[in-house]
Amino acid sequence: ALEETGQRRDTLIVFTSDNGGLPGGKNPYVGTVADSPVLSSNLPLRGYKNTLYEGGVRVSALANWPGRLAPRRLTAPLHAADWMPTLSALVGHRPQQDLKWDGHNAWPIISGIEKDTADRAIYTKSRRASALRLGDWKLIQQQKGIELYHISDDEGETKNLAAENPQIVRQLLDLLEAEAEKDNDALPDSE
Repeated sequence: ALEETGQRRDTLIVFTSDNGGLPGGKNPYVGTVADSPVLSSNLPLRGYKNTLYEGGVRVSALANWPGRLAPRRLTAPLHAADWMPTLSALVGHRPQQDLKWDGHNAWPIISGIEKDTADRAIYTKSRRASALRLGDWKLIQQQKGIELYHISDDEGETKNLAAENPQIVRQLLDLLEAEAEKDNDALPDSE
């Protein structure tokens, strides 16, 4: 339809998700689709939806815009929260005040204007745990303790390096705590 109406060259298409797949279970959707013992696989990543392991938080994404984006693979860590400031900047929105978005305008790295991203803290929180990624390091804090992984060497998060790297653990815990202070857990009143 975009091609037929002459809008394709003026349209950015983004396909992504906010979480990894489910391991299996009952069909949560209305319809006649049967239950499935295996809904998806996140291999070689550890974890699945509702976990802070890479299988729960790392997803593929596709951005396509003829004439504006050259085909290539991007491996820089981005966050789902980056889409709002990125798309807002693309349409020319300039807020009059700081909107305190969690994300960043990722267009310079997506478009290839910038070749590399500076390490930035990417914070993720669930009900019982939180995680922070900085560069290749990822720290997970949960009730059973602290876990530390070097993602580029161990994307399956199989070797907890926390005991061997107390300085990195401390640095990431400090960053995680600073991010957690910004959390707003209050829910709006229902109407």
